[in-house]
Amino acid sequence: MEKTFVIDSILSICKSIGFPFTTKVKTDKWKADVVVDCATYKIAFNVCNLPRNVEDVYLAMHQERVCGCWMLLPSFRKIVLSKLPCFYIQDIRGEVNVLLHKIREEEHSLPLDDFIHSMILGNIRYTETMKVKYVEVCFYQKICWKCHEKNHIYLINKLISTEGVEIESGIDSFYPEIVNGVKQYLDANSGLNIKMGEIKPRYSKFHHGAYMSFGCAYCDSLFGSTYIQDAYDNLVFCVKTLPKARILISRDLVVPANRWYKRDLKY
Repeated sequence: MEKTFVIDSILSICKSIGFPFTTKVKTDKWKADVVVDCATYKIAFNVCNLPRNVEDVYLAMHQERVCGCWMLLPSFRKIVLSKLPCFYIQDIRGEVNVLLHKIREEEHSLPLDDFIHSMILGNIRYTETMKVKYVEVCFYQKICWKCHEKNHIYLINKLISTEGVEIESGIDSFYPEIVNGVKQYLDANSGLNIKMGEIKPRYSKFHHGAYMSFGCAYCDSLFGSTYIQDAYDNLVFCVKTLPKARILISRDLVVPANRWYKRDLKY
């Protein structure tokens, strides 16, 4: 991956959409490889391996109504990405993409030209919270410890917002609207052969009381929370192979997000 290739891509897109630009800009407080004039604001692109003093430079740019963007070339060394606009470029078998966010093993990235175009037009956003529209659940098989029958339970794979933002789950698996949504989904899709017991309070000797739980569809035995968590930990990296369902959330449910995303106008 050559720096000149990325810069040439930025310049090409600026020309195609008719936005003026300046290269090799240097001020007293910051510098940039390309600065794009977007009328009411400017975008300053820097293409590098590991940026320095990003937070200070970003604030200095912001005071001048300039939006900084650091595009990081492939490197063995990594920095921790935060809400600062630093994005890794990936060259995988000749396909050049820019990484926005990662959920477990699933990477959310955009083709290089799409990212540059979206950034210039202000469609690459950062959000600290999001309003949940869908919850995606994955069903997986569990053998009952008591009667040894095959059952299914679910884990929450990810949340999808009203704008199409996807994040890892941060809500209770037994949130009432999720429980009801899963039941309705299974009732409407009986041909999937997913057998799941009732979700309800069950007594646990270990916890000296009852709590909401998964249980066996045949003998109603409790599937303990500790064993469920162990199963989750082992399955989160193979969710692509599991059957899934998207549950619509109609109530206002706002959760932390803290991620970059491309604004999707279809949502």
